[in-house]
Amino acid sequence: TLINASGAASGNVISVSDSLRILDGGRFVQRSETAHATLLGRLAAGAGTAKGIFEFDVPGGASYTVSISNRIYGTLVFSSAAAGTQKNYLSSGSGPLQVRGDCIIGAGAIWSLNFSGISSILGDVSVAGTWNLSSGTSSNVVKLSGNFQCAGKVLESGTGMPMLEWMGGIPQIIQVTGSIQNSIAVNINNAAGVTLQRD
Repeated sequence: TLINASGAASGNVISVSDSLRILDGGRFVQRSETAHATLLGRLAAGAGTAKGIFEFDVPGGASYTVSISNRIYGTLVFSSAAAGTQKNYLSSGSGPLQVRGDCIIGAGAIWSLNFSGISSILGDVSVAGTWNLSSGTSSNVVKLSGNFQCAGKVLESGTGMPMLEWMGGIPQIIQVTGSIQNSIAVNINNAAGVTLQRD
């Protein structure tokens, strides 16, 4: 685990001239309010990195912007532990997002998208906090290849009509003990089918 817990007010406190490779089982934690976009431009996406975790656990009460446009992550995690309260993460843009591993939104974390690109999540999705699929006008599409578990909330608060599309090539499981709220389209595009584990 490598934790960026710099107390600097701004800037890139970690500089990588070649690439940052987070191997499966490894973890990079952004626990600083400093910039991270330059670092993501160096994030390697080769074999053995899909389960390498890039975690946002940013302290403070202010919202923090997470770069997702034209980005490829291994496993993407949002946490509110360092904030000690709810933490709002914001993302915008139009370029595609690919998460090659899992996407985890922890309890107390809120990930709000104002994003017009296509998001592809190849692993499982787990939402214990809040996932706002469209906080603006965008009708973005989130393509899901793995299982989906929501004990928190998935919603849209804007004027767009986002879509969750299940498109794995193997049977997928959907378990919602929390809620899916407001105008969200659902598309089952998986010939192998999906199984609802809850009503």
